[in-house]
Amino acid sequence: MVFFYQLSHGAYSRTHRTDRINQYLIDYEVDIGNQTINFIIIGAYYFEN
Repeated sequence: MVFFYQLSHGAYSRTHRTDRINQYLIDYEVDIGNQTINFIIIGAYYFEN
């Protein structure tokens, strides 16, 4: 089990995540001034080789 945490300043699009991640995802946005900070917390995501 691998846990991911990604923070991006408006550079991470919502359309990019759905192709790779299909299990457990929590996504919320925080707007600070003119910057939109996207917090993506991904858990229970398994790598199958």
